[in-house]
Amino acid sequence: MRPTRPLSAFLLGTLVPLLGSVASGAPDEHPPYRVAFIGPLTGPLAASGAEGLAGVSAAVAHRSAHGGVGGRRIEVIPLDDLDSVAGAQKAWSAALAAKSDAIVAASTGRTVDTLVAKARNTKVPFLPLLLVGSAGPHVVTLSPSDGVLFVGSSPVDQALYLANTLVLPCPSHAPAVVVEDTPRGDELRAALARNLGTTRKLSGVVRVPPGGAPTADELQGLRTAGADRVVVLGEPDLLDATVAACARAAWDVPLLAGEGLLSHGAPAVVDGGAKRVHYVVGSPQLTLDGPPRALEELLEKDPKAPRPVLPRTVAAWTATVALLESAEPKGSKPAKVAEVIAALRDRRYGPEESKTPFFDQLGRASLYRFTVWTQGEKGPEAVEASLVPAEGFGPLMGLRTPASYAVEPGTKVVWVTFGDEKSKAPRTIEKDLAELGLGTRGYEGSLDDKVRDELMARVLGKLNRLFLKNEDGTFIPGVSFAVSFTDKRPEGAKPTDVWTAVIAGDDKEAGGRAWPGEGRCEIYSVFLRRTIFQPNALTPRLDHDDLGAVNATQPWKGVKLEHLRADQIRCLIDGYAGSMALTGAHELGHVAGLGHDETDPRSIMNVAEGAGLRETQAFFIPAHAAIIERAVGRWHEPKK
Repeated sequence: MRPTRPLSAFLLGTLVPLLGSVASGAPDEHPPYRVAFIGPLTGPLAASGAEGLAGVSAAVAHRSAHGGVGGRRIEVIPLDDLDSVAGAQKAWSAALAAKSDAIVAASTGRTVDTLVAKARNTKVPFLPLLLVGSAGPHVVTLSPSDGVLFVGSSPVDQALYLANTLVLPCPSHAPAVVVEDTPRGDELRAALARNLGTTRKLSGVVRVPPGGAPTADELQGLRTAGADRVVVLGEPDLLDATVAACARAAWDVPLLAGEGLLSHGAPAVVDGGAKRVHYVVGSPQLTLDGPPRALEELLEKDPKAPRPVLPRTVAAWTATVALLESAEPKGSKPAKVAEVIAALRDRRYGPEESKTPFFDQLGRASLYRFTVWTQGEKGPEAVEASLVPAEGFGPLMGLRTPASYAVEPGTKVVWVTFGDEKSKAPRTIEKDLAELGLGTRGYEGSLDDKVRDELMARVLGKLNRLFLKNEDGTFIPGVSFAVSFTDKRPEGAKPTDVWTAVIAGDDKEAGGRAWPGEGRCEIYSVFLRRTIFQPNALTPRLDHDDLGAVNATQPWKGVKLEHLRADQIRCLIDGYAGSMALTGAHELGHVAGLGHDETDPRSIMNVAEGAGLRETQAFFIPAHAAIIERAVGRWHEPKK
């Protein structure tokens, strides 16, 4: 691999001369639009901080060449947070002193909460804070005026993909974790432990202070416990330290690096030392296929610029482009801070995604996707998509069962059931699955059971998301509605504390119906199957040869499209579950007291346009959320 030129030199030689420039003849009646960049620019994480600064600087150069912000010059103010709380506080104060208009921060698990607290420590919006590092806010909020936005995912979403990856293409029966000892690290570890599936458990956990390294004794403990792969969660320097520690211990164990560890901040990534490492890489859907062309063109101006373009640079570019476009004034006066935040939160994907906002209600990147990278002959490279299971269709099959979802005391319980012969409506699920090629009509009874459980588990997970919980059923304090979804008939609960959703039956016009006075609704699985999914029925139908795809035991051979059949099965089950969940959320909305709505095409209660949505695109509009909150409340962490 050819040597790379330090990013700091690249910035000085190529991008910095472009900063602050405007299109020829553009007026300069106002002070420059100042973007402060806060991140570790010295010390062990200097290279990863420089990756973020490169993305910000390239976006500013691109925008400057097209007229700046309302004709104003744009300035970048690089501020070093030293990857410390004190450094982050000083950097924030320096950004204010420099009269910055916004802050883009490549914060770490050690510094992110400090900046988030600073940004929220005001009664009115002060500065937009866009986070582009490996760590997002530990505490999220539904406030539409919150200016803290994160180009990244939730810990649970990352854990779900890590769990997938530990099936294919990085199979592990006894994974261990080396994790940075921060609130973000602990969230990730706990989420991964919850979502590994029914046949795997963590063989050990080593917590490492930020900037530290696992000890020989700690690694030996993991080795003795039978760890067959080590998952590293933290900052790039932790990956470097773990690679070095394993080498000293002569332990040739493969590693799986969590999001944010693929960086020049880990020298082992670029010097070839990380040979048995796979990386989980996240990206908003609009940058899923690689860096935007405009970013590539700017980086190509210097043939010695580091390659490949790594995730922090892409995230920082994406955030800064969104910021600068949102800051464009609507009239002759510069946009106010509140207007910039509102414009950022209203940025949309294209019509094909039903104009889904780029940031979700919690200020995190929506439609966030993951890929797997590995160490190729010339450095880090993405694993070819045809070699791995398709992303975007949820967990691999067999990782979750309906029993994965527990009832939280003090919440409204929603009993989701496929019904029986005497229920309203009578049970139809076995016939529905058989008609879709997903059932064997009893010839393979255990396989039928697994598919039915898989479908129910996905329905429960998606209902959780629609009611603002994590997909694995855990609650987000102050955000999630106080609702628990279960497939088990509640025993001993008061009738008023339970709603029932029966997934069965057909109708000529509707996918479901609700009886609010009875606390009951029906989701017509036959209607959904014949009107949406029947044309894509599985052929040939499911049989015993598909067991490995259904129970997550299919071995990975690294052959192109070997997962096509498994992906077809998973896609069909996931889509059917999503349709059931979205219809269920609509009908449960009626049970809670909601009427229909056509004010937003993404509204769960919109019968005109909402029927064509995926459940990942729909939400309860604020007016409806307020009614649900009155009906069931929000979940708050119990006092200790």
